[in-house]
Amino acid sequence: MLKVKLFSLMPFLISCLFLSGAEWKVDPQKSVIIIPGKAVNPVRSAALELQKHFRLITGKEVSVQEGGKAERGIYPFYVGIIPEEDRNTLAPEEARWNVAPSGTYIYGEDFTPAKKGTRFNPDDIFRKGTRTGTFFGVSDFLEKQFGVLWIEPGDDGIIYTPDQFLTLKTGSGSWNPGTLFQREIRSGMNWNYYKRREPDLPPEFHLSKQEFDRKYRDVMFWLKRHKMGRSRVIRYGHAFTQWWDKYSKTHPEFFAMQKNGRRELGPGLKPDRSKLCVSNPAVHERIVADWLESGAPETINVCENDSGGFCLCPACRRLDVPHPGEEFGTHLTDRYVYLANQVQRLAAKHRRDVSAVFYAYSCYREPPRREKVDPRIIIGFVPSMLEYEKVAGMFAAWKKAGAEKMFLRPNDQHVNTGLPMGFEKLLFDHFQLGIRNGIVGSDYDCMHNCWPATGIADYILARAHEDPSKSFGYWEKQYCSAFGGVSAEIMEYYRYWRNEVWDKRIAGNRDAILKRGLYGIFRRGLMWDIHKYYHPDDFDKTDAILRKAWKKAGNEKEKKQVADLMNANRHARLNYIALTAKPEQRLSAGRNLLNFRLKHKDDLNFFWPTVFGVEKTFGDISGTLIASKLKGFSEFRELPVRWLFQIDRENAGSGEHWEKYSFARIQATWDPVMVNTNWESQTSPHTPEPLKELLKNYDGVGWYAQKIVVPESWKGRKISLYFGAVDESCRVYLNGLFCGERIFTKSDDWQTPFAIPVDLQIDWKQKFQTVVVRVEDKAGNGGIWKPVYLVTE
Repeated sequence: MLKVKLFSLMPFLISCLFLSGAEWKVDPQKSVIIIPGKAVNPVRSAALELQKHFRLITGKEVSVQEGGKAERGIYPFYVGIIPEEDRNTLAPEEARWNVAPSGTYIYGEDFTPAKKGTRFNPDDIFRKGTRTGTFFGVSDFLEKQFGVLWIEPGDDGIIYTPDQFLTLKTGSGSWNPGTLFQREIRSGMNWNYYKRREPDLPPEFHLSKQEFDRKYRDVMFWLKRHKMGRSRVIRYGHAFTQWWDKYSKTHPEFFAMQKNGRRELGPGLKPDRSKLCVSNPAVHERIVADWLESGAPETINVCENDSGGFCLCPACRRLDVPHPGEEFGTHLTDRYVYLANQVQRLAAKHRRDVSAVFYAYSCYREPPRREKVDPRIIIGFVPSMLEYEKVAGMFAAWKKAGAEKMFLRPNDQHVNTGLPMGFEKLLFDHFQLGIRNGIVGSDYDCMHNCWPATGIADYILARAHEDPSKSFGYWEKQYCSAFGGVSAEIMEYYRYWRNEVWDKRIAGNRDAILKRGLYGIFRRGLMWDIHKYYHPDDFDKTDAILRKAWKKAGNEKEKKQVADLMNANRHARLNYIALTAKPEQRLSAGRNLLNFRLKHKDDLNFFWPTVFGVEKTFGDISGTLIASKLKGFSEFRELPVRWLFQIDRENAGSGEHWEKYSFARIQATWDPVMVNTNWESQTSPHTPEPLKELLKNYDGVGWYAQKIVVPESWKGRKISLYFGAVDESCRVYLNGLFCGERIFTKSDDWQTPFAIPVDLQIDWKQKFQTVVVRVEDKAGNGGIWKPVYLVTE
């Protein structure tokens, strides 16, 4: 992919040059960056990128000039200008540069899709369809000529050697994407998604649009510096999310038949997850008609919507090729290959070079058993790096079925917990497996931006896209070289996590982790059972490695780099302590972790919304969110996690006023359960086995009770019961009196903390107060499943 050759020196001297064989120094104050008149936006961005890095290296500003020539005695850097001697056509996204005493040329193949307005915006290089060969030429030139590396987003992640001059070497270089017409690693940052999750974040971690955009740009520029882009725009992604709203009333026959024989949404599905009747010719024709209405671009998207609810009509079932005894929904690939083939055939009548695009995903990820793939079709293959050998076999079988154009669309980076993990080599090996099988592109979902912990994995994956011919060891060594004189210790640090934790403990327990995580969610299983795979002495040993690096560091930059890793390792230790804390210690551990994050939120390069978001999704497993919520309370008491419980299968409790029972009566007739887990998952030896069996798949009403003591010193203050989470709705009583309720209305209410005021119902004449909570659950897990706190303002 890379070709480098030396040019002979040209007999040209100007005052700003100091020749020394094939190397010389340019005074930045006697140089200029020249771009074409009316340069396209990618060229303007490339010029600013070159200017920025010259400023970092020399501390001086090199001006950007539009059009014209350099004045006598001024060394020119021509950006986006092709030298006359180069008559070779540039391939899409290709980059070239050459350096000579007479001037440096950096140029490439650029394209900007039409947009409203003509005002220059540096962010235009991130727009879909924009090709940025000249920008790639700048990054290639900076690395090859000045040794610049970009190990993480932001200026602190730019590695360079300061110099008062620009030291140049005569020579040339080029880069092109080869067969990878798409190279994409998603940024993991989306403003709309962030705004939906913002209410869950501690307020100190909220971001303004300006703050978010700055972080987003840092990440996107990092990706561009590593030559992420597209030579060709292919349209894919769940294609039919609007169909239900658009066609369900007029064309119900377009949609999947369910078990009841009706064409409707599958159980629990929203309209954007409706499924098609893929055997219906009218569906194929409608897909093509919509494509024609959109201008008949070179690809046509036939990627099915997410989730289940697949069509059960006889015609669709005849497309399937199940093995004897195989459950429906295990293998539906043949029906989706059939759909893609039919759409491909129809669309090709209107545009010969069109390619249908569909996902090999979920229950249609395995190769087809009967259908053959039209070779014009592009397949977005969604494999798992955790199944390396299986995926290797799947590549071969897809090829045998006729697939010639496949791009990787993995979700592999979603194993990321925010802790140091060591999955970087497996991620690399999985990408290389795709390269060996002739993939034409990639789309990785997505970076988590936990740079001190797992940034090495993102770096090596990005570099592998730039030059797939290089080994893992090559890129690992280059990443660690960014730490200068302590590179050996940094390599030892990251290898510890890979060799001792990932390889020896995590990788071999894949099936157990997946089972624990439910529904195949590996990260959830790992975080719920983190104590099995990480040990306290892991942090002791890695701290020792970093202390050794700190003592060896030879300059302030190296010390800062090591200090950042030491803080990241402290964060990992506190995170581990919070994830493994006993119920009575959980809030304290969560507060310690939260306080550390608050102290270091600006100097540790984590994208905190993602870190908190992952923990929230799995039930605030670190306790930081409830610690943040309780921060507004001056005092708190964590209540016992063992409560008394009565199942109410007939929903008779309210009518019989169970909330008014004395605690003595409750204690005599109700059974103990734990409130740090849902009622389906009771494992305590104190809970009777018959009740455990009744609760295993129970949806309905259950009553909880607890006896509490309110400190006398709290009298006259606002007092509440603070529930970590209740699934789904509940009504709260104290001493037989109604205090308040939380009705399940929002999709995440089941995991959201809430407070119910109880100060008006306290009987200060008695020592013990009786709490009774009626919980109603209509689907899935149920009950009080997070600790409860007594709090006061």
